[in-house]
Amino acid sequence: QAPVSEAFSYWFAAEVNDWWGHREVRERAVLEEFARDSLENLLFSIARFREVTDAYPTAFSVVSFAFKQERFEHEHAVDIKLGDQTVFQTTHNALQKSLSKSNSKQSP
Repeated sequence: QAPVSEAFSYWFAAEVNDWWGHREVRERAVLEEFARDSLENLLFSIARFREVTDAYPTAFSVVSFAFKQERFEHEHAVDIKLGDQTVFQTTHNALQKSLSKSNSKQSP
C-alpha cells in the first residue's frame, strides 16, 4: 500500500464515517498535501484557500492537538501576523463536538 498524505488520511476518515452526517461538506473539502510541519500547514493552507477561492481567508480555525496550541497561538500566528483572527480547538474538543452532534441526530 502506498503512503498517503496526512491531509488525505483525514479526508478518508471523513469519507469512511460518511462525513459525520454532513455530506454537504464533501463538495467543499479541498486538500493541501505538501506541508511538512505545523507552520507549513498554516501557510500552505492559506495559499491553497487563495488558489481555490481567489481570495484570502478572513478568519482561521485550527484544529490540532492541545500540546500544539501555544506554538500556533504564540509563534505561528504571530510570525505570519494573524493577530486575533485565529480560533484554536484541540482535536479532543473538536471530536467531542462532532460526536455530540452525531449522537443528538441519532437519538429517537
